[in-house]
Amino acid sequence: MGKRGKKGGRGGKKSLINRARELRVNSMQKAAQRKREEVRAKAKTQRKQKEERERATIPYKHSDSTLLIGEGDFSFAAALSSHFAAEKKKKQKYQKKPSKLSENEPSSEEKGVPLGGGTLEGGGYLIATCLDDFETLEKKYPTARANLTVVRETRGYVVDKVDCTELKSNLNLRDTMIEGASRHSCAVEGFSKIIFNFPHTGCGIKDTQKNNEIHRKLLEKFLASAFPFLLPSGEIHITLKRGQPYDSWGLPSVVRNHGGLSLKYSYTFYPELYKGYRHRRTLGAQSNEESKGGPEANRDIIGKGARTYVIVPKV
Repeated sequence: MGKRGKKGGRGGKKSLINRARELRVNSMQKAAQRKREEVRAKAKTQRKQKEERERATIPYKHSDSTLLIGEGDFSFAAALSSHFAAEKKKKQKYQKKPSKLSENEPSSEEKGVPLGGGTLEGGGYLIATCLDDFETLEKKYPTARANLTVVRETRGYVVDKVDCTELKSNLNLRDTMIEGASRHSCAVEGFSKIIFNFPHTGCGIKDTQKNNEIHRKLLEKFLASAFPFLLPSGEIHITLKRGQPYDSWGLPSVVRNHGGLSLKYSYTFYPELYKGYRHRRTLGAQSNEESKGGPEANRDIIGKGARTYVIVPKV
């Protein structure tokens, strides 16, 4: 009896060991399966993102009356202005030749209209603004002067000392708006696109809650200030980095609380669409070298990504 009990005990112990081994193997197999699924899911997401990025195009047209708010080194303004100039040139190249004129009919040049119709300047214009005066701007951003030249040479306008929370009180902006609208035969009443990329006060407050409140208030004041400048069919585009603290600024709720605006949709912001664009911080780009123009182009927005929120007047 004793021997059988001992043999049965050894058999029971062996059974437990085998069971434990099976459990470990099963656990390892499940972990490996989860890992494979994660890898496949990640690869699928990356493929989808790549396809989306390849399909992405610049969502702005040269026919827009465009106001850029809070430019840093004006590289976005230069990129967009250059894109508009190329778009206009391409359109003019493929315009149909006019039909044969009668003897008494004045030519397009005599009418003051280019071949193919439209105004001399093409029906849209761009105004790029910054908070600093130009002297301070060029000290903060060594690349700003070259970008300002590009905007001016492509028939854009630049206005300094523009507070995004007090647009209505800036007479220089108002005068430039009237000039641009008159020169391009656009509506003087407002803009079809108002764009504010990566709004930030640069306050550097360490208290997260207070910092969020300050930037939420910035967004509130900007929307209140920009709303009167927006055409009924126009759009306000605000681009923010993904993640914290930007998600905590609560842009969707800020839009809802405005009363006259609504959030239409959002899309991924791809900086590489804008040739020569370099995201720059509010405090300047003197440090981190790269010819004293700042860190590697767009490094701090490519990592986590960014989204542009499209805001429209309520119908």
